[in-house]
Amino acid sequence: MEKNKIGHYLKYAIGEIVLVVIGILIALSINTWNQNRSNARLEQELLNNLLSDVNIDIYNLEKLDSITSLAALSKLRLMSFINGEEIARDSVFYYTSLINPSDNFIPTTITYDEMKNSDGFKVIRSSMLRREIAKLYNNYKGLEDIDDVYKDSREVLQLIRIEDFETASLSKIGSGNIRDPDKLIAQFTTNRRFINALETNSAVGRNLKYKETLEDAKRFKEILQEFIIR
Repeated sequence: MEKNKIGHYLKYAIGEIVLVVIGILIALSINTWNQNRSNARLEQELLNNLLSDVNIDIYNLEKLDSITSLAALSKLRLMSFINGEEIARDSVFYYTSLINPSDNFIPTTITYDEMKNSDGFKVIRSSMLRREIAKLYNNYKGLEDIDDVYKDSREVLQLIRIEDFETASLSKIGSGNIRDPDKLIAQFTTNRRFINALETNSAVGRNLKYKETLEDAKRFKEILQEFIIR
């Protein structure tokens, strides 16, 4: 009789323990499910925000690609003129006015910074996508470094002074304030300081980097769209 009671209580105790364990497991599963749902919503929000940011970047990069392409072309045409190719005087002045654009790329990093500062990268489930995000913004940093180098060579060229140039600065050459255009043209091929500054100007390499970064941004956009739920 006593043994039956003990067995009954043991079964009852074990049953209670099993029920408690099952309850805990169910609660953990519900909590995990809710957390996964919350992370999935946050992931989609971040991906959509990244898409908005990269669309802005692509728009700005396309404009700057056009500007830097003209600067690169202008450098090459001026070097050809210096090396003996016949180019119309007005064209030489036109190319000179385009050689030193001051526009720089400023990436849109609002979402990227938010992800870095709030562990947002952890909710991006695809390791490949995380790598692509980091790669794009590293490429942006590389472009900013190129812009810094260009800024130095740009300033060297901008400070060149040519005699008989009323405004005294090549950056104003498109304004038409030239007393003796023929005399000025002659100095393009003889002013050693100007020629050296033009040769070291990094307009061509800068434009290549802009084209590369623009293509990187477009490729990233295509990858990103594959992970966004419509």
